[in-house]
Amino acid sequence: MNRTHLYFHLVPTFAKAFPVLLLVSALTLCSLHAAPQPLFESGYQWKASPNKGKNAEASIAEETVDNANAVILDYDFSSVEEGSSVWVGFVADKDLAIQESDSPIRFRMKAAEPFKLKFALSDSNQMGHEVFVNYDEGGQWYDVEIPLEYQAFSLHCGGVDRDLIKQITYPIVRIGIFVVKTDSTAPKGTVTFADFPKK
Repeated sequence: MNRTHLYFHLVPTFAKAFPVLLLVSALTLCSLHAAPQPLFESGYQWKASPNKGKNAEASIAEETVDNANAVILDYDFSSVEEGSSVWVGFVADKDLAIQESDSPIRFRMKAAEPFKLKFALSDSNQMGHEVFVNYDEGGQWYDVEIPLEYQAFSLHCGGVDRDLIKQITYPIVRIGIFVVKTDSTAPKGTVTFADFPKK
């Protein structure tokens, strides 16, 4: 699953006589396209994000699962009023400075019951970008890979500088991962989020 992107460019004929220059150029290109960034091995501080105003609860625990760092989310929608739009999860909002070269972000998730995931981030223009992923894997791990590109997100909101609202303004300063309450979401459940296995 670990992908390495190699980019080729047309090189003037005289460069064929200088293989060392070509090697240096290739190394420079590789450094511009970094390996996918894991979330839970990055040292971020995670905290639960319930929605107590709508009686939705959430708690988290950080553990090692299948040889990978993990955040285990327990959610509870059982007291939420029918038809309410609500989500709960966890956020990392300290010491984030994710750059464009850190793309994509990768993690795994598994749960006993189907659910809808919302992955949200805020950029340095205070603009929010959100994408949704449906999980229905029957307790098996599901790999998620999210490119840090404007077009990869389905919802965009906010922003201080209106000239920058149709792009992601790096660095990314906040990330949130949420379970969304839908008609098919179990009233209570547990979802495990982890990085890809260590090789």
